[in-house]
Amino acid sequence: MLGQIKQNIEDLISRYEVLKAENARLQALLRDKEAEMGKAKDEISTLKQTIDNLNLKSAFVATGEDRVRLKARIDTMIRKIDKCLSLMS
Repeated sequence: MLGQIKQNIEDLISRYEVLKAENARLQALLRDKEAEMGKAKDEISTLKQTIDNLNLKSAFVATGEDRVRLKARIDTMIRKIDKCLSLMS
């Protein structure tokens, strides 16, 4: 009976050591994953800022069809101003 208890204690100690090593491995893995997640969050933040900057830039840059429409609006405004000036004269 004493031999059986001693064997059980040795088994428990052995399992404890295995679990202790597994715990250390998992904690290291967790630290690595947390570092990766931090880097990913930083990258997401940078990309969001880039998107905001590009959206702002595109708001000020007219291309193609927009440019034609803007030119037409400006021409219309100039004609209206010229008409108003001629009426004032």
